[in-house]
Amino acid sequence: MFREPYSLPTEVIVMHPLQSLGNVDLDWTPHPGNYLDLQGKTYAVLERVGKGSLLPTKFRIQRRSLQVFYNSNLKTLQFLPHC
Repeated sequence: MFREPYSLPTEVIVMHPLQSLGNVDLDWTPHPGNYLDLQGKTYAVLERVGKGSLLPTKFRIQRRSLQVFYNSNLKTLQFLPHC
């Protein structure tokens, strides 16, 4: 089973307008649909990309990037549970 190590260097990239917020160390693995609070703003995670090397028996992830979206209304949205 593939497991990502925690506390990987993670580059956070805002998709519109396209800009990098730099690298952060996260102690959790964000997935698309999760929300990330960074620099006083909330970002929606759109995509997670891992970069690493393929070893004979496994893939070793060395860093990852998150493609995120910022909307000033994210804090005020109401989310309904899935039925």
